[in-house]
Amino acid sequence: MIFRQANGASIYVDIYNSTLGNDIEPTSLTQCGYERPNNAYCGGWGFRQLNVLHAITYLLSNPMAESLFVVISNPVPWKPYSKSNSMFEIKWTQSGNCNNNQFTVSIDLDELNIANVSSTAESYQLETKDLSIGFHSLSIYSLDCLSALSLSYEYLSPVLSGNNMIIPRDYIEFTVGS
Repeated sequence: MIFRQANGASIYVDIYNSTLGNDIEPTSLTQCGYERPNNAYCGGWGFRQLNVLHAITYLLSNPMAESLFVVISNPVPWKPYSKSNSMFEIKWTQSGNCNNNQFTVSIDLDELNIANVSSTAESYQLETKDLSIGFHSLSIYSLDCLSALSLSYEYLSPVLSGNNMIIPRDYIEFTVGS
């Protein structure tokens, strides 16, 4: 459902009460969800959120499985970040099992490795002065572990096993302004 704010901008919200609305999500797996770039029509969540939900239910159904999922929570793609702030916090969460939970999380910014941190860390501080104005890509992964599901934006991930399992990775794009 779209609501108009006092300043004329519109925001996209969900209705979770079926008696008060007919908004059942996701209505489209290929349309944007909360991002609303350039005030575009956004009619769904895309596959990423469905794959995150699939990963959570997989872990709940298979609590002893050797499978790790890493999900980025900051930055978010719909919010431009200012170069004038001195620090920029990268946050993520990980769920699942991997090598008795002793592993390294690697952080790549624009395809260059900027940090390798302990599995107990769930954030990293980055100086914004080192970021150029424009679009950036961020990837967080662990080469020490395997994952039974992809967190793809483009397709619904099947459950993988054995030699088909992949490196747990999450990827997001964000913008830095002046």
